Amino acid sequence: MEGLVKLREDILQRRKKDDPYVLYADRDCEDLLCGTLDGLFLLSKLALPEGRIDPAATKQAYSYLQRAISLARISQDAKTSMVSAPSSDVQFRYAETLRSTSAAFHNAAAKLINSGKEAASASFWRNAAQIGQDALTCRDEASKVAPTDGQSSAKMDSEAWILLREKHVPSRLELSGYALARSGERKAAYDAFVQALCATPSSTLDKLVSASASQPVRSVIQSEPKLATLLEKLTSLATYDLFLLRDGGSEGTLRRPLEQAGIPMEFIGVALEYQVLILDPVIHKEDAAIAVRTLLRELKDIYSGAGEYPIRRARVLLRTLEYAYSLDDPNLAGSPMVITGLLGTQASILGKDSQLSIFVPQYTLSLEILLTLQAHRRQDSEDSTTIILQHATKAIKTLRGIITQPSEVNQSQPESNKKPSIPAKVAKPNGRSTAAKAKTGPVRNQKPSKTPKKSTAVEGLTNAMAKLKVE
Repeated sequence: MEGLVKLREDILQRRKKDDPYVLYADRDCEDLLCGTLDGLFLLSKLALPEGRIDPAATKQAYSYLQRAISLARISQDAKTSMVSAPSSDVQFRYAETLRSTSAAFHNAAAKLINSGKEAASASFWRNAAQIGQDALTCRDEASKVAPTDGQSSAKMDSEAWILLREKHVPSRLELSGYALARSGERKAAYDAFVQALCATPSSTLDKLVSASASQPVRSVIQSEPKLATLLEKLTSLATYDLFLLRDGGSEGTLRRPLEQAGIPMEFIGVALEYQVLILDPVIHKEDAAIAVRTLLRELKDIYSGAGEYPIRRARVLLRTLEYAYSLDDPNLAGSPMVITGLLGTQASILGKDSQLSIFVPQYTLSLEILLTLQAHRRQDSEDSTTIILQHATKAIKTLRGIITQPSEVNQSQPESNKKPSIPAKVAKPNGRSTAAKAKTGPVRNQKPSKTPKKSTAVEGLTNAMAKLKVE
């Protein structure tokens, strides 16, 4: 079989030299090409037997697929040398062939994964993703040319192409990253993860950009679990393995590659803010603290647009103020007056942050508590007590406003809509409720509960700050 495939392959390569598109324009050549590619795909599949796969078999399977893509692909030089552009039908048949070849690489990589050869699958995943992207590019070019019949137009919009763009290409890039990381190639793995992030479907990006205008960062990103996991992996590699966020510049952040991929700035900001939240539990570690400083600096620049993102900028500055206190780093603090000014922006000029105004009371309360804690820590003047009292009073006033809002809503409801509250029965481990137990009389030999220690004012404010942490 291999000899027959090689003979057909040589015939096609000779025909291809005269006219690169003849394999897709001439019906006989197209039939010969399809049969030859099917033969190479079958040989690759047979080279990877079920069960234990040795490196020689992996290399042989990869060689067959490389011959297939070499036969199917038309080089860029050959395209530019063409006197006239091929028809839409020819371009679409070429795109279909590339898509099928990318699927063959995908299937071989999946077989290696199932056999426990994750590291060996990296090159297969990388080729599957790259060829799939080339197929999409060719398909997009074909869609710009008027098709000769309606059937080709319908095929271009088929579900297979939608799946390739929105699911297969991003997942192949991500799996390539995991395989490269498994083989110890961390920088290559990081680049593959970045490419996977850049390949996020436009429908997902539109949904996340819309959600970012009204929801907290954590809720926005975690609505897409795979995206959250991808950002966690990128953050870990950049912080602890590659140290990309150490120099304090923007070169190591995700901003530049995402911008070059045409990703909306709102999503870039949310992604970087989520990276800060990922590092928050380990902020006491030096690498994490350095990375957070770099990310916050980048976020300030992203949200620096005049009047576009006042609430988001205030959120970033407030988070910076939190770390200035927790890390005892006055260089991070900045000006609290700027935050106050941003939170006091009139509703009519909030720009793209109009729906985020519901978080202004929470952010204001967090700011006053932080200023109280900072003043308590300093106590470097006779006015420190007065300053502490001022900020604490403002915090209490803001908190009262937050607490009374829901009660006012409840009071506005008619009495007929209010349901009487029924105390719930708490089940004990033996299945009997406390109400049933009360009938049997008091429980004997019960040890008195310990009186909890009273926390200091500072501990109370710190605990409140932790619960109000900007998400």
